Amino acid sequence: MNYSILIKIKDSIVSFFTHNFQIKIFSILAAVGLYVYVHTQQNIQKVIFIPLEIKNIPHNLVLASKTPDEIAVYLRGPKLSLATIDFANTVAYIDMTKPDKGGNIYKVMNNLILPDGVNLIKTIPDAVKIKLEKSAFREVSVSPFFTNSPPAGYIITGYNIVPDKAEISGPKNVVENTL
Repeated sequence: MNYSILIKIKDSIVSFFTHNFQIKIFSILAAVGLYVYVHTQQNIQKVIFIPLEIKNIPHNLVLASKTPDEIAVYLRGPKLSLATIDFANTVAYIDMTKPDKGGNIYKVMNNLILPDGVNLIKTIPDAVKIKLEKSAFREVSVSPFFTNSPPAGYIITGYNIVPDKAEISGPKNVVENTL
């Protein structure tokens, strides 16, 4: 085998990597930088779920309808910006400072603070129908309901409930229809 051919091949390979070395390193760094820039600036959509609170219910009224526990918030923005938002203390709320008795639709508000480039697309639901009723109180008798029979050989000869009455409160129509 001819060693001069092997030396020429070796020299060609070394020359390939070392010729214009600074330009090649700069090109690689520029390509990596461009890749990182493009992938961190890509706009993506993210959905988060935040709790829903009902605020400022007047003292003489109570909720008489079911409301969602949380809402879905759709955001769009750069991947890196969305990844750095802290949602730990974020809440959605309905402010009921001026409610009317009956069914009403209230807009869902939130305390989101979004960085530049991040947009709120939508919230689901964006409004909630809330029914308010007058609050009522009532005293009801307490009686036991036994779910299991006593073990073999035992019988229930009596029971004593203390206190034998309890006060319940809630929407007037529910309290009035409670036995």
